Amino acid sequence: MLDYCNNKGEYIVTAIVLVWNRAGLAIAADQSVSTTRTDEKGNKQTLWTESSSKLFSFEGHKVIAATSGNAAVNSIPIASILNRWSREITEEFETLAEYVHNFLDWLGQQKLNDHYSTGYSTSVRILIVLNTIKEDLDSMQDFESASTLEKIDVINASFDNWESDEYPNLFSYGISKYLRLSFDDIENPSPGNMKIAEFLRERSRRELSQIKTTEEFQFLKEIFDVKFTECFGELYNSNLEWHLCLRDRLLLYISNFIDSGEDSNATILFTGYGKGEWIPNCVIVRIFHYDTPLPKASVVKISDPEQTWFESIAKDAEIYSFLNGISSQYKTGVFEYLESDSWEMENDSESMDSLRSLLSDLSDTRIEQMRKKIDLLSLDKLEFIARQFVQVESLASFLLENLPSVGGNIDTITMSR
Repeated sequence: MLDYCNNKGEYIVTAIVLVWNRAGLAIAADQSVSTTRTDEKGNKQTLWTESSSKLFSFEGHKVIAATSGNAAVNSIPIASILNRWSREITEEFETLAEYVHNFLDWLGQQKLNDHYSTGYSTSVRILIVLNTIKEDLDSMQDFESASTLEKIDVINASFDNWESDEYPNLFSYGISKYLRLSFDDIENPSPGNMKIAEFLRERSRRELSQIKTTEEFQFLKEIFDVKFTECFGELYNSNLEWHLCLRDRLLLYISNFIDSGEDSNATILFTGYGKGEWIPNCVIVRIFHYDTPLPKASVVKISDPEQTWFESIAKDAEIYSFLNGISSQYKTGVFEYLESDSWEMENDSESMDSLRSLLSDLSDTRIEQMRKKIDLLSLDKLEFIARQFVQVESLASFLLENLPSVGGNIDTITMSR
């Protein structure tokens, strides 16, 4: 179940599963759109449910989009965004990556932030960053006597650390320096993954219009000047090198990166074929609420059947016990115990490594058994598996929640070349 907080502090929960092989794909999604709110004790409570399709197909194109997370970005429904974009596609593209590229370029030209122009969220984020930097500078042994270079080193170290964990914003003109996609961590990425990666990297190197980037930085500078004085109790002085360094790093950071803790986003899974492709691909994109001139979006995953036999925009789902070969909760619990003091007192590091290796081998063996069978299945069987996984989620939701957040009718779409 994927649950992301929207700008009202509410959550929209769903279950979507894609199962595929080289011959085709099947994707299934429940129709229940459930909104839950976190109470003062941190417990999530489902407020209501309603029915809505989360799968979109586009006439004349072998492309499917599945949506989860927030139902809207800047109060514009994701369904409306996808439907309007599909009406403006004038050609069938060679690759799925080109469809995603076209969608992102089109989205960047839309005005979705007319009602979010106050910059409130960005102001809060900038103030949090400045306060943290101030704490880091104040923690120096003697800030007043510290050299300018020492102050700049502290500032750069803080931003370097944050940038390693944040989502890169595809719409920022400086993104080519920072772009990180999830498949970079895969030991043997497939040729298809690398091809899509290079395409999106090339797209991201293209700067947006000078007018738009100038507007973005002027917008951020005005907020920075006010918040700098609020935080440090003095006016910003461009003649002081550490002031200048702080402003430049902060403006690039806010523009180039999306706070990884930002829950106000919608997830779109694109899958299918371009007209020149024989094997399906998948690109998962997150679009975030924004109150800046530049939109905010990040590509979080790229995959194909050569890499994995399934994809799911689900989090902490019951089906992951099957998909990952072993219960994720069980595996996490064992690994946490292996790292505990009580285990280390009784066992050496070699024993820990052996047990870790055993768990990983058991998981890999089970996954490989499933994958070999999936590779041979027809579209009908792929659809059956995808549907069953969503039904498992619905059953778990029915048994474990007072008001089930996943359920209702299940939509499925199959596709082959």
